Amino acid sequence: MYSIRLRVHKMSQAKFEVISKLQLFEPTCREQGGETITTACTQSSEHQSYYVRSDEDFVDDEYHHFPFVLRADGSLWEHANLFLLEQIKSVKRVPSKTLETRAVDLVMFRRWLDNEDVNYLEFKKRSWQGQLIGSVPISMIKSESPKFHSIRPSVE
Repeated sequence: MYSIRLRVHKMSQAKFEVISKLQLFEPTCREQGGETITTACTQSSEHQSYYVRSDEDFVDDEYHHFPFVLRADGSLWEHANLFLLEQIKSVKRVPSKTLETRAVDLVMFRRWLDNEDVNYLEFKKRSWQGQLIGSVPISMIKSESPKFHSIRPSVE
C-alpha cells in the first residue's frame, strides 16, 4: 500500500488586518511640547526623530479597531487605506464594524483585480467590432444620432 502526500500551495490573497489602536497625528519637525517619536530604518541603522501634533483633519487623536487592507504580496494597498482613513475624518464617528465591512468589500475587489489581472488605474480602449448591443450588432448602428419615433396606438 502506498500513501501519497500532496502539498497544496495556496496562492496568497489580499486580506485585511485590524489595528487595535490607531494613533492619528501629524508628524512635524518643530517641537511643540508634544510626544517625540524615533524610528529606525531596518536596512541601515539610521535613526530619525520627529515630533507629534494633533491632526486637525481628525476629530479624535485615536481610533480603535481600524482595519487596513493588504495586497496579496503583503504590502499596503494605498488607495484602499486612504479611502478608509477618509471615512474617519467626519465629525460623526464611524463604527469600526462599518469600516470592517468596507474593508471586506475592498478586499473582495482587490482579489477580483488580482485574479482577472486588471489594473484599475488603466483604462484601455475597447474594440467593439463584432460585438452586440442588446441583440443588435454594433456594425449595424450608425454613428449618426438615432431618430426617435413615438408610437401611438391607433384609435378606430
